[in-house]
Amino acid sequence: MKVLCLFSGGLDSLISTIWTRRQGFEVKAVYFKTPFLDRKIPEIFAEKYNIDLHVVELKDNYLDIVINPKYGWGKGANPCIDCHAMMITTAGKMLQSENAAFIVTGDVVGQRPMSQRKDTLKLIDKITGMSEITVRPLSGKILPKTTAEKMGWIKREELMDISGRGRKRQMKIAQEYGITEYNQSTGGCVLTERTYKNKIIDLIDNEQLTEENVKLLKIGRHFRTKNKTKIILGRNKMENEELKKLTIKEDKLIFPPQHKAPVALIKSPYNQEDIKITEKLIDYYSIKTIHNDINKEIVRI
Repeated sequence: MKVLCLFSGGLDSLISTIWTRRQGFEVKAVYFKTPFLDRKIPEIFAEKYNIDLHVVELKDNYLDIVINPKYGWGKGANPCIDCHAMMITTAGKMLQSENAAFIVTGDVVGQRPMSQRKDTLKLIDKITGMSEITVRPLSGKILPKTTAEKMGWIKREELMDISGRGRKRQMKIAQEYGITEYNQSTGGCVLTERTYKNKIIDLIDNEQLTEENVKLLKIGRHFRTKNKTKIILGRNKMENEELKKLTIKEDKLIFPPQHKAPVALIKSPYNQEDIKITEKLIDYYSIKTIHNDINKEIVRI
């Protein structure tokens, strides 16, 4: 019997996936790639632990729920409830084509403040309509029985009763399962980081929340001119190189005359005034700082 396991590469999803395999099921791990997540981590750990991984990209529909989430944002710009529901719903649509019986997730009751409270897990089940076929083995003993239990495919005594934000029990189980390496990060999605919230709001307000612009969020210093033009300055050599790679033909890339100074990317549309402001910013942030009255012409995001 085949099972679809939602897989992020984090410790909880590793445990739930390997738990499923230990129960004797054929496992197909599913990683939902969004513009805000790093694909490398799940691929690295899937290969290390011999897990069959299928990558599903969520693009335009995902950006829609960031812009207008039905169930709101968390402390950052994170639409965790909408996101979680979308992933489970998408996995549910894959069950028939994959000839799989049910879905397994790495959810732990009470671990995430927005999407993993007991009441929000219940809400997510209501949104997806898949409560009967969504198994959460790490907290299964403290959650209602699913079809997999009722049909005898899994036994309740094999489920766990983990809850809360601690990780000690998961680390102990990881040892038992032979999981010697795992991603130490508790998240990985930049939307949960408060430092990115203003940048996301800025893109939404200016109708520029695209996959290409999202890739730029982790790079450089971000500014918005009075003309609403976006300017990004590299903070080091590596970021300067990344800005070069991510420039599209409509944009303008300015290379500084100074050796130790930032490369600047001006996002389209822009005008000559924006170019002059960018040149001032390059001077201001160069190693040999030239002080000027730039603060009246830009807003730091």
